[in-house]
Amino acid sequence: MINGLLLAFSITCGVTGSGFRYRIARDSLKTMGDNAAFNLILSLVCILVMAVAGGLRRPSLLTLLLSVVFGLLIILAGLSSVAAMHNGPMTLSVLISLCGTLIPTTVGSLLWREPVTPFQIAGIVLMLLSMALVLNPTVNSKITARWIAWALASFLLNGLIGLTQKIQSTSIYADEKMQFLFWSFVISALFLLGYLLAIRRARPGACVGCSFRGKLGAGAVLVGLTNAAQHIINLILVGLIPAAVFFPICNGGNILLTGLMGAVVFKERMTRWQIVGFVLGIFAILLVANVASAFS
Repeated sequence: MINGLLLAFSITCGVTGSGFRYRIARDSLKTMGDNAAFNLILSLVCILVMAVAGGLRRPSLLTLLLSVVFGLLIILAGLSSVAAMHNGPMTLSVLISLCGTLIPTTVGSLLWREPVTPFQIAGIVLMLLSMALVLNPTVNSKITARWIAWALASFLLNGLIGLTQKIQSTSIYADEKMQFLFWSFVISALFLLGYLLAIRRARPGACVGCSFRGKLGAGAVLVGLTNAAQHIINLILVGLIPAAVFFPICNGGNILLTGLMGAVVFKERMTRWQIVGFVLGIFAILLVANVASAFS
């Protein structure tokens, strides 16, 4: 029961964060510098949350090394996710990004010998078909090569994030979750800050990220809080639930609710074939996941 409640809260955080992230990406992020400034705010908020949650305790060397990898993945995934939303629809951007579950699911079955049933294999095949329909520019003239590139980058990077979470949560230092997340966001913030300083040096007098004040700054902080909460919950659950179950259910819930948000709140419209691809994606995730075992 507790696993189900934590999953529901994680999905709620993910959908809320996606909505605010999309609004900010579409209205306010005009350059990669703005994108980096936005993600820096997210990292700083997460650092504060992880510090309060116990992240200041001394970590092991393995945890620090994984934190460096995870921090870099967070940067790249955050930048690619926002860039995809800036160049294309929120619903389909989130769908492709969260289909990255294929990576930890496949690796989990190989390295951790987690069982994969014929239904789950069929779900993986359907997920690939869903991506092919959604990413096909011939079914929607609004689909651009730029959006496809950013969406695929987000797919790969989010899959690697899930895999890194699984490695940490199954290591002998699995209890160092807060230290792992704390130092990951410290690494992320340092690299983003260095990138912004490099922009300022290259363009003296440029006001990079100056728009993040008032309501816009508050929105970035809210996205950071939902991001921090989701990372903490997911890192706990990924050590309790098999990857072939956890990632599809968590990501499937995010995709379904984000799709509803895109249609109702942001008035997004998909072509007939993209709707088919979206439905196939949700159905594929249900096949990949043994839903009942996640709530045991």
